[in-house]
Amino acid sequence: MNEDIVKKRLGERGEDGIFHDEKFVCNRIHYDEDAIIEASAGTGKTYTLQSIVLKLLLEETIESVKNLLLVTYTEKAAGELKDKIRTVLEEAGCLPSDFDEVTICTIHSFCRSLLTEYAFENRVPMQVAIGGSDKDLIHRAVRTALQGGKFKARYGASYDAYMKASGLKSTDDLVAQGESLLEEHVRTGRPPEAPQRLDDGVKTSFLSIVEKLCPSGDYPSLRNTLGLADLPIHKKDCDGFGRDFDDFLKVIGGLASHDDKDFIASLAVIIAIRSRGANRLNPRLSKPYSCRLAEHIPALGKLLEAVDGTAGTLTSQMLADLVFLAWPEFKHLKEEVSALTFDDLVNRAHDVIVKESQLGEKSALLKSIRHKYHIALVDEFQDTDGKQWEIFKSIFSHNPNNIDEDPNPGHALLVVGDPKQAIYSFRGADVGAYLSAKGQIT
Repeated sequence: MNEDIVKKRLGERGEDGIFHDEKFVCNRIHYDEDAIIEASAGTGKTYTLQSIVLKLLLEETIESVKNLLLVTYTEKAAGELKDKIRTVLEEAGCLPSDFDEVTICTIHSFCRSLLTEYAFENRVPMQVAIGGSDKDLIHRAVRTALQGGKFKARYGASYDAYMKASGLKSTDDLVAQGESLLEEHVRTGRPPEAPQRLDDGVKTSFLSIVEKLCPSGDYPSLRNTLGLADLPIHKKDCDGFGRDFDDFLKVIGGLASHDDKDFIASLAVIIAIRSRGANRLNPRLSKPYSCRLAEHIPALGKLLEAVDGTAGTLTSQMLADLVFLAWPEFKHLKEEVSALTFDDLVNRAHDVIVKESQLGEKSALLKSIRHKYHIALVDEFQDTDGKQWEIFKSIFSHNPNNIDEDPNPGHALLVVGDPKQAIYSFRGADVGAYLSAKGQIT
């Protein structure tokens, strides 16, 4: 053993065989309880991880490197960390002969081992393909739902009107937004909720506003009823207003209809007029009024506000319908190809581990994992999410809600990270999970 290397990293060994010098971070950690190690960039985090492994072996906290689980976020980082730990152990003269059996991997590799080692219990096909992306399946699922009978039955001849009224630019725009929403449900594993139909309250609200605007119901004569001929329209706003308002009068009756088709068709025309310019139906009035038409006629202002507000509602409704119908299509396609993506690995492993943790001491799966791994060290913890934290917490943590009445004797969960360095939010990493873990551990 190279005592100089050991002393440089751990200090002097006490008569009890333990390294006590607390100027070294690794000696301030209690390896029979959970701990969080915050290490900012450039503070020697990798050095500390190397020293922790060296200390665990020299103090015989673990019988073998096979009892150590070290998880980081990328395959590249896992490979580099393994090489660096090997180098330190070689320099210290205490590289175990079974070092290559140490588990230094990504969270996805760990979840894969949980699922494939217990494939029968987890209902994962033995020959399942793992890795890749669901993007192609998501695209096919959305397209299939869009062309399917249920979506056509819902919208049918009103599809074009809905598209115009929603403000969506094209079918491709609808598909792209639908794919984005479905992708989020796939990533989290949460199925979409059944969408609500167009609320009758929306149409009732329009009916109330239209009745105030034109109590007689004689919509063609509304121009005269409102006295527009006598109102001085600002000359800069005159151009086009007459034609736009005539188009508006032709369809306003449809906003008083309880029939979805008539209502949506009318709404689409008015939204199209509004899209030409926010004030096409709300021109400026010259003196003595010096205000907008909608300020002079409040009922018109309320109607225009309602029209503008409903466009977003229709967009949300179409997307909710599409994603709800695409979800079972996606699940069917997924079963056909028999493949798990990286998100699937985490979601399934999470579901299995949480279910197993409810079995208490009867969980053979958790007992087996704990028998194999005594120390779990999770690096780059700021780049994990809530489900990943629950996996590690359920297996290793001393949290009193764990399966053993005696909270995990002889085991420890150590997490290392820096919330300021969180970089994988686009993959679902949640710095909130880090802060939650910190609160539970400390």
